[in-house]
Amino acid sequence: SGPRKPCGRDGCGGTCGACAGGLSCQAGVCVGPGACTASCAGKTCGSDGCGGTCGSCEPGLSCVAGLCKPAPAGCAPACTDTAGTAKECGGDGCGGTCGGCRPGESCQELLCRGGGDCKPSCLGKVCGNDGCDGTCGDCAPGLACGASGQCDTVCVPDCDTATGKKQCGKDGCGGTCGNCADGEQCTAEGLCKVPTACVPECAGKACGGDGCGGSCGACAPGVACLSGQCLGGGCTPQASKACSGDDVRWQDSCGNAGAVVESCGGKGCVNGACKPPVDYVDGQPGVVAYVEPSSSCSAGTRVPPTGVALAVLLLGLALRRERGRHRRRGA
Repeated sequence: SGPRKPCGRDGCGGTCGACAGGLSCQAGVCVGPGACTASCAGKTCGSDGCGGTCGSCEPGLSCVAGLCKPAPAGCAPACTDTAGTAKECGGDGCGGTCGGCRPGESCQELLCRGGGDCKPSCLGKVCGNDGCDGTCGDCAPGLACGASGQCDTVCVPDCDTATGKKQCGKDGCGGTCGNCADGEQCTAEGLCKVPTACVPECAGKACGGDGCGGSCGACAPGVACLSGQCLGGGCTPQASKACSGDDVRWQDSCGNAGAVVESCGGKGCVNGACKPPVDYVDGQPGVVAYVEPSSSCSAGTRVPPTGVALAVLLLGLALRRERGRHRRRGA
């Protein structure tokens, strides 16, 4: 079996001996100062950095960063394998460690293996690979070792809803709950459904969406689409009324015509309003005008003609007088 080691682990949880003062054990050999400096400052357990130990924890406690701490609820730290063999290194299954290896060794299958040019490194890490196919420790149940060598909370995918399982959509952990077949769409509830036929609607619209993902038209550069109508940039909609043929239309502050406000029905449009009807009052031409109802005047009240209407009335009176003169001369 070879010569007896003067120090170090015996592979069964015990040691082969201890080195004299000033010496440290490396690979089963006691070496002098300078080769390795053991350190247990601020530590009550774990490795001293030179293959020795700074102490061990009582049952139910885990060695975490050199200190004995209570294990997570329901977790029993274990530094022996199923056969009862002591672990020289690696995690205890509850986020703690069972020890560390000497410089030049790495933890492989819970045993320190020496030799080779690989230098294990667990600086800033509490779990994961030490770079030499060994381990820097294990994480407690419910935690997982991340890429940075830290134990992180495990994300549990969630594809359940109040009405059942989701068929598609996000699972809350960066994955998906499934994919829909061709021709199907994933709803907000996470269900795959064939979309119903959509009927585009562009009635009365010159621009904007048609309600089915299409367009009712586009406006010229610099002109904005507002409520389905193209309006110039910075223009105030429905700023005034203007005539357009025999119709009265809204007009924005930039002069762009909008929707029809009123159809004049052949009477004609003047200054943004339909012309009032002309009739005869007591055999004389007159103009019927209408005013807004008020406390002193009701809708439909006949008012005296003014402006264009007055001119029409005076012209009619002049023609009437001229015809009277012709009749008198003929007599």
